[in-house]
Amino acid sequence: MNGIEGTKEFGANQWTGYSGGAMEAIVDLGDSTDIMRVGLNYLANREQWIYPPKEIVIAVSEDGSIIKKCSNAKIPAATASSGSGRAYRM
Repeated sequence: MNGIEGTKEFGANQWTGYSGGAMEAIVDLGDSTDIMRVGLNYLANREQWIYPPKEIVIAVSEDGSIIKKCSNAKIPAATASSGSGRAYRM
């Protein structure tokens, strides 16, 4: 969320960890804004018990109530034994 791309080192202080069920991140732009592209990066490192998301869903809302799904991507299970990641642009 800070615009700085994280490295493949999980301890480099550029990553935010999450554990549990589904995670939801909401970005409120304040006003209705045309968006051409959304991107995100994730880190996977099985040796450190860091796994990628199973799915990424991008949705938008102009009023905060009616939500429209724009894009989604199913993510393959982590296969790398050391730090790896992928950038998604939707």
